[in-house]
Amino acid sequence: DLQWKPLKEIKPDEIVVIAKSLPSDNSHIDKSLGFMRIAGCYLGDGWARRREDGSDFNLALFKPKQAQFYKNLMAEEFGQIHCAQDNRGLHWYNKQITASIEKHFNISLKSYSKEIPAWVWQCSKEQIQELLMGILDADGYLNANGGHYLELANIALLEQIKALAIKCGWRTSNIYLRKGTRVASL
Repeated sequence: DLQWKPLKEIKPDEIVVIAKSLPSDNSHIDKSLGFMRIAGCYLGDGWARRREDGSDFNLALFKPKQAQFYKNLMAEEFGQIHCAQDNRGLHWYNKQITASIEKHFNISLKSYSKEIPAWVWQCSKEQIQELLMGILDADGYLNANGGHYLELANIALLEQIKALAIKCGWRTSNIYLRKGTRVASL
């Protein structure tokens, strides 16, 4: 009979089982993989705001290939909308895009208080993987051995991302502090 126990209650002779993923019924979450990738990049290093004179959606992407990938992805999801690019990243000044992001995320949250919305936990493995890849595009990097690392100042978001990665069956490291930034490998 399997049962959960706190670590301090496990005896040396007991068998321990670790779940690599969690089952879910995700047939009702209707989000494209492209939207999920954009949403992940937004969670990692993006911002959106509504103003009286207009709305803007921004992704802090600077590598040319990566920027072009997201410009194309945004065009597939929202149609051909002008994208401005400067030293702060990519900018779409469009109410439709901002409204779509605002519908799914609390855009008033700053980077230290962003969180994974509840609906994401019901998404398919493929949708969650795209969300995670978007987060890695924004705030991740590859180490010399080809492992993905993610650095965020928001520890709660980092813990949620780690839980999503585990749900998808990805191996993750512990979260540790490195030079004032919390780091996890995915």
